[in-house]
Amino acid sequence: MEEYFDGVAGIPEIDLHGMYPDEAEQLLHSELYRFGENNQKVVRVIYGAGTGVLAKTITESLAQNPMVSKSFVESHGGASIVFL
Repeated sequence: MEEYFDGVAGIPEIDLHGMYPDEAEQLLHSELYRFGENNQKVVRVIYGAGTGVLAKTITESLAQNPMVSKSFVESHGGASIVFL
């Protein structure tokens, strides 16, 4: 199933790359809430590969978020597919 969504266009996105981790985490939670309220079931969260600091923060945050039923990192490593 993960391969099905990897690189698929048309999935709504939350673009966080270039942000500081605390700023990105705050935006992530507010956007996930907004998407959840609009009954969106799948979202791509982009954080970029870079140094990995933002990726680590965001993937840990996704794992702890009660709105997230499942998430996985896309094969290129700069984004995750998130199921709400």
